[in-house]
Amino acid sequence: DEPTSLLDPVSRRKVLLLIKKLHAAANGNQSPLTTIIITQLADEALQADRLIIMAAGEIILDGPPREIMQQVERLRAIGIGVPVEFELAHRLIEAGYPKADIMAQLKLDY
Repeated sequence: DEPTSLLDPVSRRKVLLLIKKLHAAANGNQSPLTTIIITQLADEALQADRLIIMAAGEIILDGPPREIMQQVERLRAIGIGVPVEFELAHRLIEAGYPKADIMAQLKLDY
């Protein structure tokens, strides 16, 4: 539950790297490992294979993080912020800029 809570940025990166290394090592063996991380930080959530958003004890969204982060309006409606690059992409698309150009410039799977 929130393994990087209250850590400075360097320590936060170290903890996340350690979790990735443990996960990779275990998945190289016969018995795969599932890691569940609870976080309030969107940039940490983007590193997951699967993201589950819950509100009031109910699953609201479930899927790949980049797909979920594209639902900016829906996330805002339930009080969840998105990483700045997704917010910027959303605003530019709303302003009429070509989606393909934004995706290429920001290197997003939007």
